[in-house]
Amino acid sequence: MIEHYIEELNLIFCEKLEYIDSVEDYLILKKQIEVLNNNYKELLLLLDKKLLEVF
Repeated sequence: MIEHYIEELNLIFCEKLEYIDSVEDYLILKKQIEVLNNNYKELLLLLDKKLLEVF
């Protein structure tokens, strides 16, 4: 299930790459990807924490 959403997000970002016409567009897209990456890192930490709670 989650894999599907990740694939969709990747497709969206790849499509956005096609429409980069300026440095500003590039910086906006880069920032969005960085935010997403940070969210994934936080999610992994929460997942690890949950694993420790369970075991």
